[in-house]
Amino acid sequence: MYETVVNLDEGLSALAMIAWLVTGYRVARIAFRPDERRRRRSARIVLGLLGVDALLLAAKLGSVGLLWGSAGWSFAQNRVLVELPVLLAGVLAAFGLAAPRLWRVARQHDPG
Repeated sequence: MYETVVNLDEGLSALAMIAWLVTGYRVARIAFRPDERRRRRSARIVLGLLGVDALLLAAKLGSVGLLWGSAGWSFAQNRVLVELPVLLAGVLAAFGLAAPRLWRVARQHDPG
């Protein structure tokens, strides 16, 4: 059971890293969209990607909890004390700083 949970946890970490890289790239490209309609569409897509990223983080939290429950604290402490605070800080920053601005861009109306 331990190997399965560790493999799941590492796979989720890799998926989360790829998902956050794609999300960050998409956020950086919003400013270069040629018109307002495309900026709104890109902001909506990025908000959806943030939702996917949050689901991956929830799965990661679940896998760490499963690892802690099945193998004990000694096998989960590195993830709980080192990995999760860094992940949570990034997620809180993304949702606290970027998401409100993205929501505002996504809800803007065309002046014409």
